[in-house]
Order: sequence, then C-alpha cells, then structure tokens
Amino acid sequence: MHHRKYSLFTLLLIPAFGLAQDINDSTEKAMKAVGAKNAPFIARIETTGGQEAVWGSKDPRKKDGGDVLFRRGTGATTGLVVDANGFIMTSSFNFIGKPTDIFVTVPGKPRAVAKVVATDPTRMMTLLKIDQAGLPVPEVFPKKDIEIGAWAIALGRTLNPNLDQPPSIHGGIISAVNRVWGRAIQADAKISPVNYGGPLCGIDGRVMGLIVPISPTSETELAGFEWYDVGIGFAVPLEDILKVLPKMKEGTPEKPVTLRAGMLGVTFREPDFYTLGVTVDTVSPESPAEKAGVKPGDLILEIDGKPVKNQAQFLHNFRPKYEDELVSLVVKRGDKQESFKNIKLAGSQATLDPGFLGVFPMRDDPELGVEVRGVYPNSPAAKAGVKPGDRILKILPKPMGGAPAPKLPPQAGQFAGRDQFLTAIQNFPVNSTVSIEVKRKGGGKTETLDVTLGKTPEEVIAELPEESTKKLAMTPVKAVGPLPKKDEPKKEEAKKEEPKKEEKKEEAKKDEKPKTGLHKMTGEGGTGRNYWVFVPDTYDKNISHGLIVWLHPAGRDGRDADDMVKLWEPFCEKYNFIMVGPTAGAASGWVAGEAEGIMSDVRQVRTSYTIDPQRVIAHGQGVGGQMAYYMAINHREVIRAAVPVGAVLASNPKEPVANQRLTFLVIAGAKDPIVKDVQEGFKKLTEKKYPAIYREMKQSGKEYVNDDGDVFREMVRWMDSLDLR
Repeated sequence: MHHRKYSLFTLLLIPAFGLAQDINDSTEKAMKAVGAKNAPFIARIETTGGQEAVWGSKDPRKKDGGDVLFRRGTGATTGLVVDANGFIMTSSFNFIGKPTDIFVTVPGKPRAVAKVVATDPTRMMTLLKIDQAGLPVPEVFPKKDIEIGAWAIALGRTLNPNLDQPPSIHGGIISAVNRVWGRAIQADAKISPVNYGGPLCGIDGRVMGLIVPISPTSETELAGFEWYDVGIGFAVPLEDILKVLPKMKEGTPEKPVTLRAGMLGVTFREPDFYTLGVTVDTVSPESPAEKAGVKPGDLILEIDGKPVKNQAQFLHNFRPKYEDELVSLVVKRGDKQESFKNIKLAGSQATLDPGFLGVFPMRDDPELGVEVRGVYPNSPAAKAGVKPGDRILKILPKPMGGAPAPKLPPQAGQFAGRDQFLTAIQNFPVNSTVSIEVKRKGGGKTETLDVTLGKTPEEVIAELPEESTKKLAMTPVKAVGPLPKKDEPKKEEAKKEEPKKEEKKEEAKKDEKPKTGLHKMTGEGGTGRNYWVFVPDTYDKNISHGLIVWLHPAGRDGRDADDMVKLWEPFCEKYNFIMVGPTAGAASGWVAGEAEGIMSDVRQVRTSYTIDPQRVIAHGQGVGGQMAYYMAINHREVIRAAVPVGAVLASNPKEPVANQRLTFLVIAGAKDPIVKDVQEGFKKLTEKKYPAIYREMKQSGKEYVNDDGDVFREMVRWMDSLDLR
C-alpha cells in the first residue's frame, strides 16, 4: 500500500483552496439568483426604421477630435418595468436613430407595440408605455444603503428569443456614488449598449439603478458615449427614478413629457469648479435668482442647509434638481448674511436672451483679444465709443448694486481670437453691464469701457465692413492662461511655443493647393450618392470660408449646380463662401433619413478646405427648405444657421441650447399659397426664443430668392454677419 506524502505547506493550502472554491461557488450561485430574481422585470426592446447611422459630437479620447459614428444596431436592447400598468423605463441612447417602431417584450407576455410618453434628458432616460397590465416590478435598493465596494451586477437582454432564459449578467463592484454631479452611481461591471436601460443590482437582487450612458456636460441622446468601454459605467438610482415617475406618466404619445434640469439663473465669479468661493457674478433678468433677490457679489455659503466652499460642492447639491423644484440659499452680502428660502427653479432650457454688444469681430485673428472689424450703428458698442480697428482684450462683468470690485487674477476675462470672443460674450444676458478693456487702433492707449448690452436687432446692416479676415487661419491661436513666472527665462517660453518639426512637416503637406471651381463628388463609403462642390478661384487656405449647404427643391436632383454657381460665384468670392450641393435620393425630394448622408458630404468638404465653424448654413427651397430646418435643428453642433425659402416648419422645434447658437432667416413669397404656413413656422421659432428674422418677397410666389434682388442681397449680408455680437 502506497502512502502519498504531502509537505506541511501543501497541507496548509488544502483548506485555503477549499475555502476559495466555496466562495466561488457561493458567488456564482448568488449571481445566478440575481439574474433569476430580476428576469421577470427586464424587458427586451426592439426597434425598426429610422436612421441607419448617427454621427455624434467630437470624441474627447481622440487626438484629432474626429466625429463618432453610431450605426443602428441589429440586436435587442433592454428596458426595466417600473410600473405594473405597462410603463417601461430605458435609456434614451436606444433611440438615437429615431426609430419608426418600438416593440417591447416582457417575460411571460406577448410582444407589444410601445410608445414614448416621456424623456428625461438630464439622466438620459426614456419612458415607454405598452398596453399591458399586471406586470411585475422590482424591489428597490435604497440609495442610503449603496456602499462603495459592494457587489454590482449589470443585467441586460440579448438576441436570445427565449425570454425564459436568464438575462446577460456582468459582475463588478460599486466604485463610486454621487457621480455626474450627484445624479448617478458608478460601477466597474461591464456596461454596454446591450444592457443600457437594464438594472444595476446588488448581490441580494434588489435594484440599485437604471444603467445609462450619462455625461456631466451634455443632454443630447449621444451624451456619455465617451465613457463606453473605459472600465466604468453609470446608473441612475431607482429611488430617484420613482420620485419623478408620476410626472413622467402624465405624458402621452401625442404630448410626451420632458423633464428639464433646474435653472437658477446665475454665473459665478471664480474661474473654475475648485477655486475657493461661490461668488455670484451675474444674475439673469427674470430668472428665479433675480426674483428671489439674489444679487451679483453675493457669496453663497449654503444650499439647502449644506455648506459649500466651491462651485463643485454647490453643483453636486444643485445639479440633481429639476424644473419647478425648490432650493434654499444662504449668502454673505457685505458683512451680513441673507437667506432665500424655497426658490422655485425654472427649466434649464428656458432661453435667457444673450446680450448684444454690436461688433463685427475680425476673423482668423489668433492674437490675444480680437480686433473690431466693424461696429453696428447705434449699438451699445457704438454708444460706448468702440471703433473699427480697436482691439478688445478683456470682457468682465460689471459689479452691480454697489458691490465691491472683486480681486481677480490678471488673466481673468482674457480670450484669444474671434471664437473665444463669441463664447465669452454669450454668457452675458440682455441688460447686463460688462466692462470691456479696449486697446485703441494702431497700438494706442488702453481704456476700460462700461457697456450695457442690448437686444439683438432684426435689421441686417446695409453695408458690411470690407475687410473680414487677418488671413491667419492656419496660425495657432495664442493660449490664454496663467501668466508666466517672472523668473522664467523668456527664451525657454519661446522654445515651448515653437512648433515641433513633425508639425512643420504636416504644414508643408497642406501647402498643396486644393481644387477650385465647380466639381462633382461621390459620397463616402461607395454609397453611390453624388454631390457637387463650388470653391471660388480666390480661395486661400489662410482664410476661413463660410459653408452654404444647398438643399435643392423637389425635381431638381442636383441638376441646379450650374445655375446656383452662376448666381452665387461673385458673392462667394466677395464674402469667402464655399457651396456644397448634396443630392436627394428621390425626385420627390428629401427625407429625414438622408440627413446622415448630407453630414457626410459636409464632413468631406470640411476636411478638404478651411471652413469657418460659425458660418455653416443650411439653405434650401421648398422641400429642400424643410430639410434645411431639419438639418439645423438636429445637427446644430455643426450647422449654425438655416435659410429656408418657401418652406413649412413641419413640427415644433427642439429647445435652444445655450452653447450651440442657432439662427434662422425665414423667406417666403407673398403670393405663395403656403405663405401663412411659412409664417406659422417663423412664429414657432420666436416662441422658442430662437434668433430669427422673417423676410417676404412682395412680388413672388414659389420662386427662388434671386427673384427679389433686395431680399437676396440682404440674405447674403445676413449670412456674412452671423458672428455679429
């Protein structure tokens, strides 16, 4: 008989291996139990129709910031039953392609048609309704009991047609709570589009939250994609969802409810989220803050009884709030404390009219500040004495109500170039007073002028300033930031600013002169779709050119290229415009699904030529004008203006977005049978507080704008003055 010999070390390990095996077995058993417990509440969502692909905003993970393409998936997505009477909550990401049909299957129930009844863009959620009752609902895991380090199990539905089978299961831990400005739980469980809309559960099977892609800075349906596949994901606490569910359930397919983030109506003086202090900089007119009595210069000490030391702490307590919710503040004003209780918040999308200064900024100007190209007559800038050739160096809020001037770093209020100027000025509403530091023309003295901003006028300037560009579009914009230390040698700073050799080589490649004139193009990816491009012979890569996206009327099929170029060529040369003419897929005209093809054409032109991002204009006639509306409203991250001619705005436009300015010039013929419908569209835009102008061709019906020379020339001047602020 043989006896196996074991070392003492091996004998000690045997119990440890046994314990590990027991733990693995227990963990596996617990995860399977979580899947089985929640399977009855987890719905499979399928969609048909809509757009084949959607281009998102810039991907911050890519050095080149390239656009991101989301193709319509062929698989199922996930939803969570939140009410027994047929209400399913899911992620808005599941509907980025604007599907025409949505189908939901709850285990044990037949497949049902679903309709969208509510959305919550602040948390990327959509509520669906199906005509079924008696559905099972999950057990809630209380927010207060969610702990960092606890098990987190992400569940979702796949293409498996048998819903009796367990859902997909991915395990991890809770890695953080109170994320995305207090709106989400963070976990490292594998989270992807398969389980977007599914539950994030604890090891006991209770549901902690709804899995969503979510962003701290955006509320579009593509927000949060930058977190995909980076090792973490987010879920909105189910407890928070159930608080707002009654309001969302009030929506109908015909009139869905949209929850909006709460807006107080203030900006802060401190330069970033983490600088000590929460000092009110500006208070928007008619905002909840103004109505409550909050004033510029007030230092916020508490929000809802919780002390705050910086903007980050303030926002973590404020950002989770919705429109119509209440907030209480304690502020320090001079030597006293003031309390403001139960301030009712407005909707975050309620547009606060940006103030109008009245200057045409010089384009392609990379230096600190911006040169004034021209001054709008009788504007606030004109009344303050700003003149063409002056250089605006800083824009700062003017303390009001006797508040002392704040101590700010020397670089506060600085900017470089036109685009940074436009970003800076849009933060100040109508009737606010700003201090602008102006260096007079020709290197003269520097003055500080106090200017009260007005409303943007509807009149288009009769004559534009001739010189519009410094012709330095390819020159890097100077950085605005902390001033260099005195002991830093200037030579070292100069070295840091020198472009790298590789960059110089790339610049040399760009010296090749691009094609000019009219040429026909083929769309990306071998789609067979054609479009034309016209580039004036005067094209210079160092000048940023506006881009007019011409969307032809029905029946033209892109055959109007020669006519449009003949008409537009002198204006393209004078005002630095390039034209692109996509072609509709059918003789009857455009459909919404062709938007992605148009954006593909636009991207090809933007990568080949120097395009001014502030002057990308969708312009069309008839059904092409309708498409111009659609392109502008749904692709405002690229399209900054629309000029529809003889076109009806088919539906209510989306709310304006503060950091994506979008303007309209609506044109109609007085003799057009649909002129009243065109006017109704203009009315919808103004009700939403979009900057919009209406012009009528008195002797025209359905003709193009060149039938009325005065309106046509005014339209061209309007296109060239889109950066007037």
